[in-house]
Amino acid sequence: MDPGTALAVVSLSFDLFASCVRGFTLISDARNIGKDAAIERTKLILQEYRLIEWARAIGLDSPNNDESLGIHNHPAALILFQLEQLLSSTDALKKRYKLELVSPPDDSDGLVPSETTAAPDNPASSILSNIVSSETREGILRRASTLSTVNRLPRRLWWAAVDKKKYAELVKDVTGLIDGLWSLLDITHRVQTSQAVNHTLQLAIQTSQDIKGLQDLQKSLQDSTTDADMTNNLAASAALKAQHILLTSNNGHAQQPAHSNNGTNDVVPTRLPSVLHPSHLASIHMISSTIGSAQYQGDTVLIEEKRVEPRMKAKLKPRVEALVRLLSQPPTPSFQTFPCLGYTEEQGGFRLVFRFPSSTEQPLSLLNVLSRSSGPLPDVGTRLSLAVQVCQTLLSFHTAGWFHKDMRSENILLVSSPSRRSTDRLGRPYLCGFSFARQGSPTEISEQPSEDLSRDIYRHAKALGEPSESFERYMDAYSLGCVLIEIAEWTPLRKIIKKRVDISNSNVVKLTDVASLSQWMHNRYVTEGFAAFRLGAAFMKMLALCIPAGDEKPDLGDFYSALEEMAACGI
Repeated sequence: MDPGTALAVVSLSFDLFASCVRGFTLISDARNIGKDAAIERTKLILQEYRLIEWARAIGLDSPNNDESLGIHNHPAALILFQLEQLLSSTDALKKRYKLELVSPPDDSDGLVPSETTAAPDNPASSILSNIVSSETREGILRRASTLSTVNRLPRRLWWAAVDKKKYAELVKDVTGLIDGLWSLLDITHRVQTSQAVNHTLQLAIQTSQDIKGLQDLQKSLQDSTTDADMTNNLAASAALKAQHILLTSNNGHAQQPAHSNNGTNDVVPTRLPSVLHPSHLASIHMISSTIGSAQYQGDTVLIEEKRVEPRMKAKLKPRVEALVRLLSQPPTPSFQTFPCLGYTEEQGGFRLVFRFPSSTEQPLSLLNVLSRSSGPLPDVGTRLSLAVQVCQTLLSFHTAGWFHKDMRSENILLVSSPSRRSTDRLGRPYLCGFSFARQGSPTEISEQPSEDLSRDIYRHAKALGEPSESFERYMDAYSLGCVLIEIAEWTPLRKIIKKRVDISNSNVVKLTDVASLSQWMHNRYVTEGFAAFRLGAAFMKMLALCIPAGDEKPDLGDFYSALEEMAACGI
């Protein structure tokens, strides 16, 4: 059928959409794809999900909506026709991409089963196997009017030959067409649909225990040019979740698959954390009570002291080693931490050693910058960008299954290159201060931070005093909210709250006074709208999740949705 005929038939739009879904099923569920093309297959599954979410956004998920939308007269119909031609013809696949699909070798029925399972030859399928359920596919095909097998999924075929480069070309062409459909959405629907897709991916990452699948998804997202900020964030989340699974398997001595040159998966042991000798550190200069700088092998490094009681040292050492492994990764735009070189074991605890980025000025803490009495003030766009980056890093840390437990502006270092642009004068925020960080497991020992009003004002009411409740993610989020308020006001928290709680007069300040700050901050910045006045409605939405009115405990998906809205508001 030529494009003109396709556009002339009113009822064809839904059938075109259904035929595209059938084509996706035909290709993505085909067996014998080989491990080399697993990442490309993951990308293809993502595009099928994006197509279905696009159809929902415009109401094309039901054939009854064709006439009301008038989509048959819309450029989207032509794109659907091109996509259908690309996916549904095995002859076209063979001719255009040299990809050949054949019947199963055992000559069985070969119908795609109602429950998709991860097959050994499809290693990437496990993490995204349910992102488009068989029920969803069957429902779409059942409602289509022109397909000859309206109530059946296509036969599962086998790849007779798969050229990874040609398969990648197919995926690239499909992605381009799906991007074209999304570009036709108005801004509101595009943002809402993007949030739905990203929320689903975040849930898939949170619930997956498949290291290889997470790594494939990470690579797929890194290669994406769609919604770069959020895909980078999701890619970092997938990488950190894979690392978390690795660290918590067999006390961190798990094995993970790695690609060899011949495309097979080899199993290699996890690298043990580097134990450094204390004598290798020289010229130690403490910047705060736990953070300082030193010289290590001729380079300036950041050090963090973790003071531990002698009786707890043996119990907490595995936590230190796991943290070193997690933080040994190079920073990404969505997970800004200094790479950890290793740790030293001291008489009074441990000392983590981090590498500073090369060719950078000596970093200042965000608290130092906020406390300046002179100098140019950052504009709204700069402050909002800073808030987004800080949120991204902490959320990625949470996705990895860890709590920070000491989130405050003193533990955020701003790193600038000497050649930085004038629009980037603040530098990138790097999260540090991991002295109390731990994995988010009920069996983990929860260390009690020392009582210090300058730190207590950042802590959730239930994390104050002794004994406090076992630490949870929402307590970290509260501390993040305090930092966000500082960024909005461009003033240290101690000055913002001074009329309510003056920590300079510590003798008269009670923990109940500090605990009451939560309600005051919510009333002022959310209820009265000061947060939106300072940095916009999307910023206030994030702050409302961090510092809610009651005992709400939003899940990670809520935070990622709010983060996406903040990132979309760049000025």
